[in-house]
Amino acid sequence: MRISVTMITMNEEKNIERALSSCSFADEIVVVDGGSTDGTLDILKANNKVTLIQHPWGNHFGRQRQVSLEHCSGEWVIRLDADEAFSLKFEHFIRNLLSSTPDSVAGYKVRQCNLVGNEKHYSKIFDDFEAIPRIWRNTPDVRWERQIHETLTGIKGELKLCEVYVVHYGFLDKKRYWQKGKYYSQVPDSGFNKAEQLYFREYDIQPRPPESVVAEHVPEYVSESEMSTSGEVAIIGQCTNTLKGINFNKLSDTYNLTICLDEKTDIDNSHEECCFIKFPYDPEGSGKMIGLEFELIDKDIIFTEGIASPCTYQAILAKLKFGIKVITITTDASPVDNAVDNDTRAMKEIAGKYVDVFIVNSENTRDALLSDGVSNSKIVLMPVGEKIGEMVIENPASAMKYSNVIELIDHVYLSTFKGAISELAEFVHLTEKNTLKRIRSVYAQQLKEWRGAVGKDVTKSRVAAFYSDTDSYLFDLIQYNYESSTYMKWSQDLFNLLADLNKAQGHLDILDFGGGIGSQLINVSSLKGAALNYADIPGKTFEFAQWRFNRRMLNINMIDATKEDYLGNMLFDVVFAFDVLEHLVDPEKSVDYLIRHIKPDGFLVAITSFVDNDGDAGWHLNVDKYTDEGFYSVIKSLGMEMMNEGIPRVFRKDRELSVLLSELKTAEIENRLVDARTYMEQYLEMRPVDLQMLLRHADLCTRLHDREATQASLNKVRLFNPDMPEVRAIEELINKEKNEVTSC
Repeated sequence: MRISVTMITMNEEKNIERALSSCSFADEIVVVDGGSTDGTLDILKANNKVTLIQHPWGNHFGRQRQVSLEHCSGEWVIRLDADEAFSLKFEHFIRNLLSSTPDSVAGYKVRQCNLVGNEKHYSKIFDDFEAIPRIWRNTPDVRWERQIHETLTGIKGELKLCEVYVVHYGFLDKKRYWQKGKYYSQVPDSGFNKAEQLYFREYDIQPRPPESVVAEHVPEYVSESEMSTSGEVAIIGQCTNTLKGINFNKLSDTYNLTICLDEKTDIDNSHEECCFIKFPYDPEGSGKMIGLEFELIDKDIIFTEGIASPCTYQAILAKLKFGIKVITITTDASPVDNAVDNDTRAMKEIAGKYVDVFIVNSENTRDALLSDGVSNSKIVLMPVGEKIGEMVIENPASAMKYSNVIELIDHVYLSTFKGAISELAEFVHLTEKNTLKRIRSVYAQQLKEWRGAVGKDVTKSRVAAFYSDTDSYLFDLIQYNYESSTYMKWSQDLFNLLADLNKAQGHLDILDFGGGIGSQLINVSSLKGAALNYADIPGKTFEFAQWRFNRRMLNINMIDATKEDYLGNMLFDVVFAFDVLEHLVDPEKSVDYLIRHIKPDGFLVAITSFVDNDGDAGWHLNVDKYTDEGFYSVIKSLGMEMMNEGIPRVFRKDRELSVLLSELKTAEIENRLVDARTYMEQYLEMRPVDLQMLLRHADLCTRLHDREATQASLNKVRLFNPDMPEVRAIEELINKEKNEVTSC
């Protein structure tokens, strides 16, 4: 069976190698080029599978495709555009599929994964089976027709749906995509009267489906915004007028500035050195700008105005998806109005949680935000009557001051992905582009270092040596802490929790256990009066964290976690450990030690990842022993009350339980079994459905030869989890004892 891939090209040097490399299954690739003047032809001529035909473009898509089809010699023909690539599943699956296709089937339609912003995201709205067959039998009747939006005619037989993806990269080059919209708007019957109709649409940008991943031999796409060393700042809507005093040209000296406006806005932007974009409003009257999310995905910082404005809400949705920082200007607000509708209240609540900084122009406005539940630590005060570009602004709650708004933007920018790359590049003495390159290849480097330092002989000293010596975690954690929108949401949730506690108590003693590059402590450093402590293994990450703290003039106590009893007599209101415990040889012992250093009624905030990374990433330890929920049960058994079911998981130290569990532990160490049983039963009176304690009680009662009590505890466990292997193990022990008694 012979398979032909049909393609057309016109100045595709940025994409064509990616498309060709994904055609591993093809016997031939028939490419019709319409007159490329870049490097496209050289790339095509260098590929031994390519049959190259040069045919004048003539602004006719259908004719070009037909010329290619007429030169295809395969039994099956598969269409691929130059800005597309076949998924890995497609490459592996297609030849077997076609060889087993019954004669009644004439072709297949597949799904298209339209990437948006970067290779991690795609348009959910456009995830559907294509209207035109992607694969068809090569018969004489099949022809391409129409100049644009070309159609395939003459297919005779059944068309089936094939659940595989072709990956489309065309939306990623925004400049070229805009030019495509302008071109289409000038072609009759294109369906687009102006470029905006193609460009500004709703995409519903979501994480790319795993089934759309391409093979390793397919070159990655690096967008212009990703390779740019300048930060991207967007200013939305009426906020433009308030920020006019910044002097946009001055801001543009440091940042790539985009002004996002309503399409009806009449503004003279000829003198400004920045990009002005006018968006259509939602015709249904929601107040949101159509296509704004598409524009915001590659931004670093977004300015909006008003805590409950639709634009602020759109900016927050973009933040939660893409990890963007949001600064909201609120002016002339009044304390909360009890008459506002539920939707407005909900938008205020969301903004209060997820906007990073609120700029206000008066104490009255500040009080209004506080009434709406905004943390004092997020509010900076802008004096009335001053030029916004020249004034001093301050955060009274955290004693943070900035000489002007641009300095505030610079501060916020350091906590973006690009800003963090810039910091790391300075620390390791690399260019920002080379730093990004190392970030993208860090996983392979970590695997190599882990195998060399630890291998299969996993000991505490070897693991400590790995973390002490490696610098790969600098690059890994920059990516994880600042590019993962999930991790950044966890960080925001942690900040909100600590801000509420700090407001209630007036002071917090905080420990970041396994603090890595210090991102979390930097995130919460605006909490006025909080004492911040960092504990980790000395090494490159420890040094980089301290360097970052010093350059921000943060007073943070650095603790060497390899020392014996490294916390000494210190007690904390809050200890948090994000993605740390699964890296430890003995996590149960470590968390027990941490809990003993939490004050009564204090908190432990944890995220664990007891997941086997396909057997390669050996640094996730004890994955055969614990699940995440199983380890959270371990934390509960150490006297911590679990306060939520989500992530991060929050635990509160229960005074009475802590004392009781301490006495239980002492009784077990001293082998005072009867006392230990008493303490267990007191505990179970307070927590009757703690399955782990019920199992411990059953095991202890077995040792005390009280089979009735043992069976009662096991029966309770079965009510909630009938398949727990520990139940069977205890019952086997009981049966063994019965047999031994019977044999006597």
